[in-house]
Amino acid sequence: GGAGGKAGDQSLFEANRNY
Repeated sequence: GGAGGKAGDQSLFEANRNY
């Protein structure tokens, strides 16, 4: 999520939530 959410980032914290 966050700034890279729209880009579909799969970080450690946002792997499950791509907002």
